[in-house]
Amino acid sequence: MGLIRKTMSVSTLGMIDYRSDKERTARSTRLTKEATRKGNKQHKRLLEAQNAMIAQQMAAQQQIMAMQAAQFAPATAPGWFDDGNGQMRWWDGRQWGAVTPPQPTAALTAPAGWYDDPDDAGQQRYWDGSAWTEHRHDPYVK
Repeated sequence: MGLIRKTMSVSTLGMIDYRSDKERTARSTRLTKEATRKGNKQHKRLLEAQNAMIAQQMAAQQQIMAMQAAQFAPATAPGWFDDGNGQMRWWDGRQWGAVTPPQPTAALTAPAGWYDDPDDAGQQRYWDGSAWTEHRHDPYVK
């Protein structure tokens, strides 16, 4: 039972291994499993480090957004504001929206005329074809 089945060739000075196929397969399987375990451990450590870095970046980004929101939060009514990066963002009175206002195109703009005032319900305001003017009136007063 305790017999080792490995023999060495005298003529090749031990360069040829006479292990059985079963022994070679078992050894190869064991080495492959060890290498896989080691690789999995390294991969897990790498993923943990990446996840920690992403979490730090997200926290920093949220902190920046909170600071930007705090600039307008207490005193500013809802409206479009420059977000500090040259883009316009909607402030709803509590938090920033993620939408930049659409740019009007010639095909989508209404012709000049009196329309309901978007800022003051019950009033009308004059649209000159490209922008609101300061001219307003109450359509119900004659």
